[in-house]
Amino acid sequence: MGKHRWAKKPKTEFTTKKQPENRTDDENVLRNCAQVLQVAGRELARGKSSKAIKQAKDILIAATEKEADLNRNDDSDNEIFDPENRHENDEKYLYSSSQWRKIIRLRDVEKWPLKRIIHYYRKLGSIERARRYISRKREELKSVRRTKMSLEDFEHIDKEVAAVIKKLDEESEFIHDDIISEIAMRAAKKIGKKFHPSANWVLSFKKRHKLCSRHIDVLVSNKKIEDSDKLRKSIDDFRKKNFSEMKKRFADDNVYNIDQTGIKLEPIGGRTITLKGRKRCTRKIQRPSALTHSITLHIAISAGGKLFPKTFLVLHEKKLPRKFSTIRNKFKYLEIRNTSSGLMNSNLAIDWVKNVFLPKIPKKCALLCDSWNGFDKMKRIPAIKRKKLFIDTIPPGTTSQLQPLDLFFNKQIKEFMKRMSNQIRLYHKKFAIAKRGNLLALYNLMLSRFSAPMFCEMIKMAWFRSGYSTAHPKPFSTPAKFCFTIPEDKLRCDNSRCRKESFILCAHCRKTKCFSHGLQHIH
Repeated sequence: MGKHRWAKKPKTEFTTKKQPENRTDDENVLRNCAQVLQVAGRELARGKSSKAIKQAKDILIAATEKEADLNRNDDSDNEIFDPENRHENDEKYLYSSSQWRKIIRLRDVEKWPLKRIIHYYRKLGSIERARRYISRKREELKSVRRTKMSLEDFEHIDKEVAAVIKKLDEESEFIHDDIISEIAMRAAKKIGKKFHPSANWVLSFKKRHKLCSRHIDVLVSNKKIEDSDKLRKSIDDFRKKNFSEMKKRFADDNVYNIDQTGIKLEPIGGRTITLKGRKRCTRKIQRPSALTHSITLHIAISAGGKLFPKTFLVLHEKKLPRKFSTIRNKFKYLEIRNTSSGLMNSNLAIDWVKNVFLPKIPKKCALLCDSWNGFDKMKRIPAIKRKKLFIDTIPPGTTSQLQPLDLFFNKQIKEFMKRMSNQIRLYHKKFAIAKRGNLLALYNLMLSRFSAPMFCEMIKMAWFRSGYSTAHPKPFSTPAKFCFTIPEDKLRCDNSRCRKESFILCAHCRKTKCFSHGLQHIH
């Protein structure tokens, strides 16, 4: 009789009965191990010993690890969750941040029970474990949300840092990129945020607020900064009272300002042009000693825009040779003296006012000078009273705001000499700039050009910047720019018998001269 398709198949020794639902995990592990050992016995009977041993070993290791995990989870269920002291096993979360946010939303917003959440997210395990994991992750996401920066936070930090940097700049404090980063971190900490500014953020911050790195021109002490309010008040008072009184009493052509300025024997600049990437830049000079020695010019200008006819020049020489007296008067615009230091002193100041200044001015003039001690003796000589010369002294520490020569004119002299020296070093290398006779000839040429009527507006600009004059001067060209910008149709010397290239353009007659003829072309 054949077997029907619905007939029950005979059980083999490998089939297992259905496990009762009330069986414990330990009984299941032991039963599985017994079944594996039974299979391993059959493999040994067939002579396959290596395969049987490997299967038995793998199953026993897996059963042991599962039992250890269950024991560990049972112990951890009894622990109380502390967000500050997390158990090291709880550091490894089972889901991503986005999934945890969804789980917490289901639990807190939609009020799902834990059983339902575990049904969809089975890795949570038991109810106690799920409650502990959800609580821990909820606290972690809250802390992240608190420290995360928003657009409003960035704008607030930007304003705070800008205000602090502006205040530090006004107080003359040192400011660098690391200072900006530190101020930004402190501003973020005040609002409970964590912010570590990057180099790109600092760079963009400086661009937004028009900040740049600059060379420091002047270093001052804290005392001078504290007295800045008093200095501003004294500057304003001097402009209102002293300047206004001088303008009422004296004509502009009879108001003079005097000052000294030092210039190196061979004027050079600190910068040059070279190829990118060059590590060391070397440039030639004529004499190294010319960079350590200097001369002093004692200059006077009037508020009417005129240069005083004679300029006091002090050489850095202890004693001049006898033959120098024969060439002293060759220089029309110079009154030459000498000292071992090359600086002005009180005796030279008296010499200047008695023999140079007073003989060339009318009565009832005004002289504006700074608070240099060398002028104290000069103010007391009887010749000043006879000439009825009114001398007013600029308050100490205010010359950078009130001294016309310091504000504009002295810079033009140094720029002219620097540009002329560059031309000589490049095209007339045999001409020694620092040599006494050559040096005096160059300064005589410079003062001749500065005395041209076309530079009256430039001299008035110095008085305008000091606050003495309220009327802005007309547009003008500086001496260095005008005299060394040769027109294309005048590239040759204007002397009829000379065909050399032009060196300088005369500000008086608009003629171009070569180097040798330019030194002799004095108006």
